[in-house]
Amino acid sequence: MKSCKTEFLVIGSHQHLNKIKINRLCVGSTEIKKLSSVRNLRAWFDTSMAMTTHIGKACNEAFFCLYKIGQIRNFLSEEATVTLIQAFVTSHLDYCNSFFVW
Repeated sequence: MKSCKTEFLVIGSHQHLNKIKINRLCVGSTEIKKLSSVRNLRAWFDTSMAMTTHIGKACNEAFFCLYKIGQIRNFLSEEATVTLIQAFVTSHLDYCNSFFVW
């Protein structure tokens, strides 16, 4: 049997989420589990749309890039280091920024 990659998320206020008791959906013979956060196009969404999961994961990726750049820093010029930071670190932090506007 193939593993199901489909997930679902219920979004709402804490009061509304406490009223909903759905933990899984069955579609044919496939069971779809409810998650507290899901990923779509590298953006993470959580039940309250607070984006805390997305922010945490984006910061982790950015810090990992900084760590990797730091390991090779002695072999890079200042201009190359700035370029790498702008290309990798900033792109992780800026990705999906439009979600934070509303």
